[in-house]
Parts: sequence; C-alpha cells; structure tokens
Amino acid sequence: MNEIIQEIGAGRFEEALERLLPLPESSYDLSQVSDPLFSYLVNFLDAAAFETEENYQYTQKIVNYFLPQLQIPDRKGIPLDPRLEGSTICELLGSTQRRLNLTYHLEAKPLQPFEGTPLVFLEPASSGLTHFLQTFSGKKALFVFETKMSLCNMLQFPEVVTTLLEPEHAVFIMELYPKDEKIFEFTSLQPAFVADRPILQSYVPALIQALQSANSDWLYRVCKRALYALNEQRLGKMRAAALWQKSCDFAWYDPYKTLAPKEASLGPEPQDLFGVRLRELGEGHQKRKVGAKQKLKLAHVVPQLIDGGHAPSKLVDSLIRYHDQERFELFVLSTERLDFHPSEYPIQYVYAGSSIERAPQLLDRWPKEGVQVYVSPGMASYEQTAKNIAAILHEREIDICLFHGPDVINTMCARMCDVPLTALFEHGTPPTHASVDIAITSSDEALQIYADLYEKLGIKPYAVPYAVDCRASWKREPPTKEELGLPEESFVLTTISNHLEHRLGVEVCEAIAKILQRCPSAVYAPMGKVADPVNLEKFFAKAGVASQVFFLGQKPAPSHYARACKLYLNEFPFGSGLGILDAMAAGCPVVSMYDEHGPQQARYGGVYFGLDKVVRSNSVDDYVELACSLIENPTMYKEWREVALERYRLFSDIRGYVQKIEGILLLGSEVEKTT
Repeated sequence: MNEIIQEIGAGRFEEALERLLPLPESSYDLSQVSDPLFSYLVNFLDAAAFETEENYQYTQKIVNYFLPQLQIPDRKGIPLDPRLEGSTICELLGSTQRRLNLTYHLEAKPLQPFEGTPLVFLEPASSGLTHFLQTFSGKKALFVFETKMSLCNMLQFPEVVTTLLEPEHAVFIMELYPKDEKIFEFTSLQPAFVADRPILQSYVPALIQALQSANSDWLYRVCKRALYALNEQRLGKMRAAALWQKSCDFAWYDPYKTLAPKEASLGPEPQDLFGVRLRELGEGHQKRKVGAKQKLKLAHVVPQLIDGGHAPSKLVDSLIRYHDQERFELFVLSTERLDFHPSEYPIQYVYAGSSIERAPQLLDRWPKEGVQVYVSPGMASYEQTAKNIAAILHEREIDICLFHGPDVINTMCARMCDVPLTALFEHGTPPTHASVDIAITSSDEALQIYADLYEKLGIKPYAVPYAVDCRASWKREPPTKEELGLPEESFVLTTISNHLEHRLGVEVCEAIAKILQRCPSAVYAPMGKVADPVNLEKFFAKAGVASQVFFLGQKPAPSHYARACKLYLNEFPFGSGLGILDAMAAGCPVVSMYDEHGPQQARYGGVYFGLDKVVRSNSVDDYVELACSLIENPTMYKEWREVALERYRLFSDIRGYVQKIEGILLLGSEVEKTT
C-alpha cells in the first residue's frame, strides 16, 4: 500500500496501477486493504485508466480532498499518433484522450496460422506485441476493444497504430452501439487473444453469432453483458453496488433500448457480486410481527422529491392526498440516492440537488397534513444510507414499507429492514433481485412481461395502472402560443419527459424532422430539461427545420402547458407513461410506437391511448405517416382528440387508484399476520 501511495504522489500512475492490476482480469478485491482512504486512490487510478474524462476529474477531486498531503497532479492527455488524424479511429474516439500508458506483465506470444478470419483481442503486453501483430499483416482482420479508453491505451504502441490503419483491418468497440456495417462483413471468425481472458473468452461464441447475424441489437446486448462481467471482476464485491446502479442508470438513459431476438444467446450470466452482498446483508434479519392496531404505519421510501412536474413525486403526492386516514398513518423517507456518495465507485451518471432545495412546497405541506417526513443527510455510501433508513423504519415501528423503485438503496434496505410487509412500487423498472414481499406494477403488460421474473424472485405482483389528476395543476386559462414564444398559426407538437435529451434518440429526431419537413405549419415544442441542447439544435438545423423547433424547458405543470399543443409525439423505443396522460388530459392525440415484444416502456402508448391507435409495425415511416395524417386531416384529428379525452377519464380516478393500492397492502399485511 505505501509503495502504491508513493508512486501516486510522485505522479507515476502507470507504475501504481501495474501493482494493482498485474494481469488482465485481475481484481482490486485481491489487493484491497481496509483503509477507506486507500480505496479512493484505487478509484482514482481506475478512472484514469478505464473511465471518461469527467469521472477521472471527479475521482481526482475526491483524492485531493481526502488526502491533501498527496496533491495528485493533473495529467494532461497524451496526444495521439499524427497518422490517425482523419481516420475512422479518431471518429470512434471522439474527444477521448489517453491519460495512462498501462501495460500488463505478460508476453504476447506468436500465433499459429489462421484458418478463418481473425477476431483479435489486444492487450497492452510488456513484450512480444510486434511479433504477435505480424500474424495479421496484409490479411482481413477485425480488432475488438472493450472501450474507447482501452483502444486509446493500445495506441501507445506504434506497431498497433500501423496495424489498425491497414485497409484490410476494421475496429469494433464493444461499449458503442455498432453502426459500422463493415464489421458485419467478416465471416468465419476465429478469436485471437494476446493473453488468457477466461471471462471475455466465455462471451466469444455469442459475440461471433451476433456478428455473423449482422444484428446490431443482438451484438450490443452481448457486449453490454460481457463488459458488465469484466467490470464486475475488476472492481470486486466492494464496488459491486455502485457498478450495478450505474448499469441500471445507463440502461435508463441509453438511447439504444431495443432488445436482442428472443432466442438469441447473450453469453453466460455475470457472477452477480451485488446479489452476493445483498444475501450477506439479509443474514440474521427477522421481520417483526404485525400487531393488532387500528391504524397501520405506512412508509413511502423514495429516492428523491421534486416540486412541480416531477412524475414520481406527483404519484407520491396522490397516494398521500387520497389515503385512507382511518386505516393508515403515513411517513415519507427520502434516501437522497441521487446525492453524491464519495465512497461509491464507479461514479454515477446523474447527481441531483437535495430534496430540501428541490421540493420545499411538498416538504412544507405534508407535515401540515399529518405526514412525518425524513430526508436522509449526505452519507458516504449507499450501504450506510440503507442501514440508516432501515434503522428509522425499526425505530418508528413501520408496519408496511412501500419502496418507490428498485434502486440500489431501496433494494439493500428492503433486505435489511424488519418491516412486516415490504412492497415495491415499480415506477416502470422491474426488480432484479429478491428483496420485497409484493410488487405493484404500472400496467397489466408489465405484470405479463415480467411474470416469470417475479416468480423467480419470490415476489407476488399486482397490476395497478397509473392514475393521475393531471388537471389539478391547471390554471384557469390555458397558456397562449404567444406566451410560449410559438408562432400563432402553428400546429404544435410536443413531448414531455424528465429525461428529454436522453429520450430523443437519433431515430426519434429523424422522425420529428421528417414530420416537420412534410408539414411546414407544424412546430415541435418539447417540455423537459435539456442540459446541452447544442447537438439537438445542430441536428435539426442540418435537417432544415431549426426554425420549427422550440425547446420549452422543464415546466412545473406540463399538462397545463400541453393545452397550447395539438399533438403528442411519444418517444421510442422507450416511451413516456405519465407524460402521455398529461397530454391526453389536454386533449392531445398521441402518436406512439407499440412493441409487443419489447419492455414495458415500449407499450405505454397502447396501454393508455389504445392498442388500435398505435404503430405496431415499429416502422419509423409509419410513425411519420400517422403524425402527418393527424396534422393534415381535421376530421381524423377531431376523432382522435375525443378518444384522448375519453381515454384520460379512464386513468384519472385517483381515489379509486389509491384504494386499489391500499387494498393490496392491507391484503398483504393480513397474509403476513398468518405466516
């Protein structure tokens, strides 16, 4: 440990990392010590070698904060070989820069002559690399790299640059969605490894099958699973929770959400170190018995709270506003999962401010209505937070705990707490680990899709489709187009999402552009936060429709502003749930895909607007045609507007919605009394 700290303090990051990772597929757990400050150094070295620039800077700041005596120097990017300028490799790398020249203590040994086309997995070997690469000179070969950073690291070797620039060779990066058709042109693939990689090698058969099928979605899913398994091995059990949560977050924000074919092999399941830790946390914990009492104590455990148009917070508020006061005493506990937890690594994608700052109205009103509220203070780790929430649930003798979403803290806490009945309020994301007794899914389709999963996890699911009073936040008069900065005679299209910039993928934007090109009177005015609109603006400018696009930003009551709009464009392949209801409440017809084989978010359009009113072909052209028909055909538009208003009425019975959920919780509570 002291030697590694000395190397880091002297700026010799390569030497320090080589001590930690002498070979590929080494694990930090094998060299880890109990000193928490040392773990920050390990995180820093890992980020410097394997993570993005942003994560590297985050970990550097953490180390300098906790270990000011070291004062980790800033490492500038190592310039790429000038021969790469203008090559497809530079396009793949984007703005990524190398920071470390990592090498492993191994010799790359020459290979026997190949019968098929080489599928080459390179490693930064300390010797023998030149001889190894000579095997592929002048022959067709596909070179595979796990990440952009691993490719960057290999570019430290001039012989690798020379090899990759040969016209017969192509490069594939596993972390990127495969768009280059050239990688699918290679046949009779045969793997070639510099070093023994048992985990990576176990995914090669599925990887080759996906490449030979020329199915980008299949290949992407195989790569995602393989990369998770590799990261899990390197980071070990101590960092498994953060890795699992980051993987879940990426799945939510990833614009490429289409699935592999149903029978396609994705390779072996990862070892699931997070699941191992969950089982350890659950050891020795016993549920309390539900005593005879007039009122049951019901706690809502949420990751964060936000005033205004935040859909999950609106749902919690509805459950509170319409709850049965004679049967339940309510508590709300916010885990602040999106707060920064300095002990956790890998660094998460998204951080948010405190609920105290973002939900002052809810936090002021709920206590006045008799609801006890607790907002978790900043804590170093997810596990520490989960233990703290579990302790509060015990101290307050909570009878039923409704965990809003299966995130890392909620999942840990559910395994550790002694609450008699634990339930998951699904919010569009199914669980991956056994943790709760029952689950309330957001639609009948979700229950159907994940029936086998719930049975495997031992969780009893109940379907209760969303219901929200979107009009409760309406002002007396609808907003005018002038107030929103929109052309007075325009036909306004909108989308509502808290994750707008992540949901507007390339295919969605292409569809929107085609609609606007065909219908000059239409404008697109989406609602939601867009942190960096430049790329979206460039896309629409290139399509010649920039003057028809207006980003309205995040609105506190999106349904009210939807009253100035005419048509709702649902994102695909993942679509909104509550955003659709916001639009339907305002009488906006919905243009939506419906993938009967996709995840539940790909079915919300059919759930809420009707299966006879969605695009079931998954064709972008059909999506565009439907939208344009509604814009150009007033009779059709009027009929669909009436459908929108009628369908909204079916999903606006909030009191009945809350009664169904409370009935399920009471039933579950009675079952727990008898077991």
